[in-house]
Amino acid sequence: MMDNLLPKIKTIRIMLRDMSEQQEAVFRMAFKMHNTTNYQILDSDSDEIPDLVLVDTDTAEGVETWKTLKIKYPDIPVAMFLFARAICYNAVFG
Repeated sequence: MMDNLLPKIKTIRIMLRDMSEQQEAVFRMAFKMHNTTNYQILDSDSDEIPDLVLVDTDTAEGVETWKTLKIKYPDIPVAMFLFARAICYNAVFG
């Protein structure tokens, strides 16, 4: 009966790909600061299916990783982000 009074915290599994240690640390810190949702960071070799994949596409390898993961996980969001180069935008959409 007491369990019904406790708030349920949703867990979202996130996979971070092609990131530097600094970029990954920023995301981990941001996810820890969010206290209404539990974010679980998955390793790239995890057997669990992520709910969201974030890929750094500042390099050609990152763009290829993004394309591959879009195929591997067709039913979940595979989001790209750019920190440094606009050239990746043209490589993907151009």
